Amino acid sequence: MVRFDLVENVHHCGEGVQRMYTFENGTQVSAIKTPYSYGGKDDKWEIAVLDANGGWLTRDVWHDLYDDVMGYVSDEQLPKYIEDVYFWDLEV
Repeated sequence: MVRFDLVENVHHCGEGVQRMYTFENGTQVSAIKTPYSYGGKDDKWEIAVLDANGGWLTRDVWHDLYDDVMGYVSDEQLPKYIEDVYFWDLEV
């Protein structure tokens, strides 16, 4: 079972939403949906993986990415990506 704390707030730009999924060791997945995020105008999420200090881990989890964020993530895909990070986090 994937375990995390979830906090959802209005995104700091004042529009849209940000969800922070935090695992036991402090690793986080930030999921945002704003008019300015990759996919936000299409009702999709932009996600990033961060360490406990806010450093980027996204490309450590998904080696084929060329950016620190992954855009255009659907509501249906989001739980799978959260699960990917959870199991990656257990391996490191």
